Amino acid sequence: MSSLAEIEKTVATLPRREQEVLLRHLAAKLRLPWTAGSTSGEKKSWPVAAPKVDKAESRRVMQRIKKQFDRIEGESWE
Repeated sequence: MSSLAEIEKTVATLPRREQEVLLRHLAAKLRLPWTAGSTSGEKKSWPVAAPKVDKAESRRVMQRIKKQFDRIEGESWE
């Protein structure tokens, strides 16, 4: 098999049980979480909430971003 499309087509012909075995194998190889009934390998807690960031740290980051963008001349953007 030379393309992803060929692989997907072939996998679709497999019985459901064999598809699950294949998915478990791929998840283990990629070290992804896998649960029965999950076809994507995603954790159920997705999306993960943004981490709490201290206000002072947030201000420091915003100042650094502003400083970097102030160095760019708007006229040069095209």
